Amino acid sequence: MEIKDTLLFPKTGFEMRGNLTQKEPVMIKKWQDQELYQKMNENREGCEEYLLHAYQLTFTHPRSGKTVTFKTPLPDYFQEILDKLN
Repeated sequence: MEIKDTLLFPKTGFEMRGNLTQKEPVMIKKWQDQELYQKMNENREGCEEYLLHAYQLTFTHPRSGKTVTFKTPLPDYFQEILDKLN
């Protein structure tokens, strides 16, 4: 099984491209008309929740060329779930 087969996203009919921001208003309208997010929520009903958190993100700023780092602690709800699992 491939990872793409495990995602619960409806097919979008387009590829992700660098010009996404230009198409975004049209695509958001189309997704709203198709009730895409409602369908995604319905597909996720009864599934386990996923948590994703980045303690630290570091990248090279595209304009300045400087290395930029952001750090953040775990959100309370995330820590609560980790505590329950331990």
